[in-house]
Amino acid sequence: MGKKAYTVESIELQDYLDENGDEKIIKIHPLVISKFRKLADILDALTNPKEGEERSVLDVYMEAVAFCMETFEPELSDPEKLSDHVDLPTLEYILDVVAGVRINDPNLAAATAAQSGKI
Repeated sequence: MGKKAYTVESIELQDYLDENGDEKIIKIHPLVISKFRKLADILDALTNPKEGEERSVLDVYMEAVAFCMETFEPELSDPEKLSDHVDLPTLEYILDVVAGVRINDPNLAAATAAQSGKI
């Protein structure tokens, strides 16, 4: 039997329950390259927003994690529904596991600020 080159994490989201009323476990893992490319396109809006498109950083992160949920828990692939079950640390954790993206990464913050003209 082969060895997995990736890890699978089990997470619980706030008030996300299964049919028995128990906390539902969601297994997440790094995205495959085809999905990662689409995720990168979503996150690109942080540093290269489309002209006339004003979106908050939080909205971009919510869209990104909702996209990831298509793979792990399709019921949560809608950002509005997802927003009822996650907080910022959970968003950060999911993006870190699935794509190695760290929301509090100083390099990402500097790039975002530079792009928006704040430095």
